[in-house]
Amino acid sequence: MPKPLNIAQEVRPHFPAVTDDFIFGDNAGGSQILRESVDAISDYLLTSNVQMGGGYMHSVEAAKRVEKGKEAAAVLTNVEGGPSQIVIGSSTTQLASNLGHACALAGKTHGLFELNDEIIISAAEHEANVGPWVRLAKELNLTIKYWLPSPLPNSESPFAIGLNPADLEPLLSANTRLVAFTAVSNLLGHRTPVKDVVEIVKSKTGARAMTVVDCVAYAPHGHINMQEWGCDAVLFSFYKLFGPHLSCLALAPWSPLATKSHSLGHYFHPQAVSYKLAPGGAPYELQVGCYPILPYLLSLGDGEGGTASEKQLAIAFERIRVHERLLSERMLAYLLSKEAKVKGVQVVGPHSSEDRVPTISFVVVERASQHGNRVIYKKRMTSKDVVSKFDEGQKIGIKYGHFYSTKVMPCLPLDTSIIPDNLVFDKSNAWQPVAEDDGVVRISLVHYNTLEEVDEIIEHIRNVLSEL
Repeated sequence: MPKPLNIAQEVRPHFPAVTDDFIFGDNAGGSQILRESVDAISDYLLTSNVQMGGGYMHSVEAAKRVEKGKEAAAVLTNVEGGPSQIVIGSSTTQLASNLGHACALAGKTHGLFELNDEIIISAAEHEANVGPWVRLAKELNLTIKYWLPSPLPNSESPFAIGLNPADLEPLLSANTRLVAFTAVSNLLGHRTPVKDVVEIVKSKTGARAMTVVDCVAYAPHGHINMQEWGCDAVLFSFYKLFGPHLSCLALAPWSPLATKSHSLGHYFHPQAVSYKLAPGGAPYELQVGCYPILPYLLSLGDGEGGTASEKQLAIAFERIRVHERLLSERMLAYLLSKEAKVKGVQVVGPHSSEDRVPTISFVVVERASQHGNRVIYKKRMTSKDVVSKFDEGQKIGIKYGHFYSTKVMPCLPLDTSIIPDNLVFDKSNAWQPVAEDDGVVRISLVHYNTLEEVDEIIEHIRNVLSEL
């Protein structure tokens, strides 16, 4: 059992914005930034803010410092091939779009995709890992299939849904060329067994299908390990992992996504992925600010810092997970209580802290109708109204909505939900559900949050529900 995190001494001193005056409960939208990242950005701008590629000392130093951002990303993802397999861009949406566009161009010239190929997309995705593949399928006349969230075992609630690998298997075939799925749903909070999914995909497709894993909602809570998982690509956002507003795409060097994707950069640039998939690059100073994330996490791995080892990261994230499990258990204990249930509270996603991260969503509903064995619910109190009550006090920051996971909402038993009978689309006549803007109430915590803060959030929810 790892040593418990000392939040007051080991964690909070690194986050100047995190104080006792305000509770940050919208961390899945963007975490607070490390003091060390801000210092690194400032120091770069003040001491080495020059163009790279020159032989003079300031330019040489600038290049070294910028490269360290990619070095950190390579360790954080454990990508084979190191920094050369890292692409840094402004957002995961932008990087995934670049990758999809590069694949579309390659499909026409390099045979990356062929006639009759199929793409499977999880319906638990943020749109960032959906739209690029839908556009690709449309351009190359491919087939889209959706892997839907389904009821989780050991739960009677129809709102307790998540991705089940058993539901993926029937969708796979010799024609499957790419599977895009999330390591953690940013709305459900459910942990997907990534390694198991990748193994199933390889087994069922003869290792022909590529796997693209969205780790944005996973990265603050768990260790991304590409070499252990065996996936082709992962995406994550530094700004949700305690750094500046940049994101990362890591590509395995053996993947066709790395070797066959078409360059989007200048024709005279190298064909390395960091050039061909990030035309124009990312702001130098922000890349420099990404590096301090690594030594900070390593310091949680052995208490002192030290070398960039997978073992240290594993220990750090296990310590984080133990603490976050306590946060989840405290929050779930109230939201699943009889007191909350009689008010209409339904937790969306796993009801067990073992199967989730502390990104916890809920709705306030009542029965509306019944269709066969399926009970349909309607909002008793809108998610917007719940969050508005929080905003009135200006002491706790949470949000409501679909959080760009528009295909999750129709999978819930709400009177606004509609799922087509057939979720296989030729020529990319893809499923575009109407976004239900009211969505869910989402409370998203990370390791710098405390049990005392959870208690305050619970008390606010209790006060809001008292009006019903």
